[in-house]
Order: sequence, then C-alpha cells, then structure tokens
Amino acid sequence: MVIRKVYCDTNIFLDIIGNRRDPLRPLGDLAFDFLSRGWNCLFKIVVSDLVIEEIEKYADKKNLFLLLERFKDKNKLIRVGYQASEVKKAKALSRNWTDALHFIIAERERCDYLVTRNVNDFSIFQGNVDIVYPENV
Repeated sequence: MVIRKVYCDTNIFLDIIGNRRDPLRPLGDLAFDFLSRGWNCLFKIVVSDLVIEEIEKYADKKNLFLLLERFKDKNKLIRVGYQASEVKKAKALSRNWTDALHFIIAERERCDYLVTRNVNDFSIFQGNVDIVYPENV
C-alpha cells in the first residue's frame, strides 16, 4: 500500500475544533473520520505555518496540536513553512491569496490531495494536486 501525502486546509481543523455542522451533516465528525484514517496509516498529513496562523485567528491552536499529536507520534506529520516569494505568487493568482498559498504549498510538497470544505474556491487552480472533500480521501 502506498502512503499518500495529504495537505489539510484550515477549515477541516476548524470543523473538528468547533464541532461544526451544516444543515445536512456533522462536519466535525466527517473531519474527525478523515483524520482517523490518517492515524490508521493511510496517509501522511502536511500542515503549514499558514494553517497554524489561520487557526490562531479563530480557535486555540493548542487544540490543533492535540489533533496532530497522533500523526507526530507515528512519524506521519510533515510541518512546513512558506516563503515571501510564495505569498507574492499567491497574491498574483487570486484575490483569495490564502487559498492560493495553500495550493502552492501543497504543490511544492508534492501532495496527492488538498483536503478542504471549499472545493469550489480551489477549482481555479491548476496543478498536480487533487482538491477533495475529507470524506473522499
């Protein structure tokens, strides 16, 4: 079995931390199920400093680190930063430059998937990373 690399957008962690729901589904549960598949050795997770910065705006980053601890314990957590040149490129690609930066980082890290709840927001970006919902990994 090939272990894939998955970049996780901020909203997936916020779904879990906030136990968020939409009118039809328990998004927090779906996000937790997705991470559980990773904990059970189906993929490595890539988390960027951008995700951590965004989490700090909306939630306690301690909760994020607790979620990531299982990946770290199994040596399946890849923590990455980003560069000013990537921010500049992201701002040139889209008004929603943070989504563009998430995509740029996922491409740079050669991720197989970028997991997000905002699949449509990422549809404008072209590359080698598949944009999917967490339940589709």
